[in-house]
Amino acid sequence: NAVGVTVQAQAANDAIALSVNINGAVIGAGSGSTLTATVSELATVEAIVGEEGQAAATTGNVLVDALSANTADANSLANSGALFSASKMTTEATVAGATRAIVDGDIVNAANVTVKAHGANDADAISDGLSVGLAGGGTGLSTTATVTADAVVEALVGSEPAKTPVMTTIGGDVLVEALATNTATATTPGNSGSIIIALNDLTTNASVGGATRALMDGVIQSARSLTVNAGTGLADPADPMSVITGQNTALATGKSESGAVVGAGGKVTTGAEVTGFADVEALIGLDARVTLTTGATVVDALSANTANATMRADAGAVGGTGSTINGTASVGGATLARLDGDILNAVGVTVQAQAANDAIALSVNINGAVIGAGSGSTLTATVSELATVEA
Repeated sequence: NAVGVTVQAQAANDAIALSVNINGAVIGAGSGSTLTATVSELATVEAIVGEEGQAAATTGNVLVDALSANTADANSLANSGALFSASKMTTEATVAGATRAIVDGDIVNAANVTVKAHGANDADAISDGLSVGLAGGGTGLSTTATVTADAVVEALVGSEPAKTPVMTTIGGDVLVEALATNTATATTPGNSGSIIIALNDLTTNASVGGATRALMDGVIQSARSLTVNAGTGLADPADPMSVITGQNTALATGKSESGAVVGAGGKVTTGAEVTGFADVEALIGLDARVTLTTGATVVDALSANTANATMRADAGAVGGTGSTINGTASVGGATLARLDGDILNAVGVTVQAQAANDAIALSVNINGAVIGAGSGSTLTATVSELATVEA
């Protein structure tokens, strides 16, 4: 029997890839690169009290804490110049590591019990290409930033159906909390120039798919209060690994600039998505049986989901210009607060879910020519039927 028990896992995982490619020639010059930065699904951060384990605190506090900061940063720069010049790049940044705090064993005689998982997942990809050719210049750039569905942040009491953990407290507070900030940022500036013809083809995608989940599906005896919290909380300015709320943000920006005497143009395709896997959930499960003394039960899910696709295509020429823009922004993550188990002797019970869902698609298309100029754009911004808010 210990006075207090702490089970803690912390990690800061950084994957950084940087490429600079500069080429010049009289007749032909080109640059090409494929750059990948990945925090994989194997980079899990887990603090666990297993099914066979028991935390006997002897009136002390029990803390099960998983804390992570995962960053994938890929940055490509390519410049080329010649009579004929071209740049082609593929840049990808991916975060897929999970963060979990799990209690499947029993906790005995604890003063207070805290089970929390805090995670910050950041994928940032940049492709920056410049191509200048006397007869022809062009860039072909593809940029992708992804926080995958594997990058969950979960605080779970009772993760296994075969075992219902039992917590016995000495009139203390029980907190089950999962907080996450997931950000995917993809940026693609492409520039080309030539006397005869200059063309750009840019593809930019950013997506967030990691869920944030707090689950209480066990037995609690003689606690003062119970809080199950997903997504909400205050950051500690002194702690760079702290997070603010359940924020899921996908930012994709594509910008094409081309100039030539005969003809210039650009194709810009941009997508930003908070997927249907990026749910924020606060749950009291069906097997839960909670007996309180003088306090309340709060089940709280709070999320802020933003998908922002921004595109710009500028082209100028004497002969003719044309630019095409296709942009999609979508939000599909649900926000759910749910109570399915039994709550006994609580002073009050609050089950609430709140969400701010924003899908933004913005384009600017500027073309100028002496003979002919044209542009076309297709934009879609959607908060889908998957982005439900339910309590």
